[in-house]
Amino acid sequence: MEYTSWGNRGKAGDTRIVHLFEKSDVDIATFPQVNTGDATVGEATWQLTSTPNTLTAVLPEGVTYTATVPAKKFSRAKEITIDFGDKQVQAINEGGADWVYVDAADKKLGQFSGSNNGVRRSITEFEPDVTLTHDEQVFLSWVTRTMLESRLAVTTMIATMSLLLMIPVALFALIT
Repeated sequence: MEYTSWGNRGKAGDTRIVHLFEKSDVDIATFPQVNTGDATVGEATWQLTSTPNTLTAVLPEGVTYTATVPAKKFSRAKEITIDFGDKQVQAINEGGADWVYVDAADKKLGQFSGSNNGVRRSITEFEPDVTLTHDEQVFLSWVTRTMLESRLAVTTMIATMSLLLMIPVALFALIT
């Protein structure tokens, strides 16, 4: 796997879902649009839970993956700690919308960015010689999507509030 990307949102029954693709054409997982519920990764079902600062996936064999931000929420994070049980990974904000995944030895494992329509497809690129398992790469892809979407929500809210505050100013300018 060199990279993963998220597809368009859809529905499966009453549940809103989003598909994860490997190299943009191989469907490898289906996640709920919200970050709580069951995800299908290959033939396995993961149990997902989330809080404003933690993502947790419990795999069928009982292994638990977690991603935690020291900040109050993912939208404010500059660093994310990912625990795969037997190893730790960090997601570090390099500036702006650019992030890098590194292992305990500070070796680059992958990267993602919110720039250039990065939020739309939420692409996570992995280094060719990466030592992550397929499940770990899927979990990091979920972290990527969560991080980018949480930042987009905050940016959208700020832009909306700014425009709403400009309405009285514009009306006043028209009247006078």
